[in-house]
Amino acid sequence: LTSLEEENLIFIREEEKLARDFYIEMYEKWGSLVFNNIKASEQEHMDAVLRLLVKYGIPDPASREIGVLNNTALQ
Repeated sequence: LTSLEEENLIFIREEEKLARDFYIEMYEKWGSLVFNNIKASEQEHMDAVLRLLVKYGIPDPASREIGVLNNTALQ
């Protein structure tokens, strides 16, 4: 991969985490299943990007903590 492709994968992983974390919070606040379903979709996206990170030996930037991002622009 080029350095730009690596940067993009890292960004996408964290952007998907941001979306997933948002829908986790919305589900906890409102209890609407639609938020839980979207959260599951965002998790699938995160998992797909993680598989690419692992394939190319790129460290996973995603924190395990909800709402914590390493990308300062996304945080």
